[in-house]
This record gives sequence, C-alpha cells and structure tokens, in this order.
Amino acid sequence: MYIYVLYSTIDHILSNIDDIDVIILYNRNFI
Repeated sequence: MYIYVLYSTIDHILSNIDDIDVIILYNRNFI
C-alpha cells in the first residue's frame, strides 16, 4: 500500500512537471 501511494505521488509530480514544461515552451513561442 505504501509503495502504491509513493508511486502515485511520484507519477503526479512527474505529470505536473510535464505540464510546466509545456507551459514554458508555449510561452517561449510568444516571446
């Protein structure tokens, strides 16, 4: 159970990082 929670937390963080990278690239195209 603990490993599952840890894995889902890491997965959530990684998906958030992906979203941030996309936003940065999207904004960079307008500069």
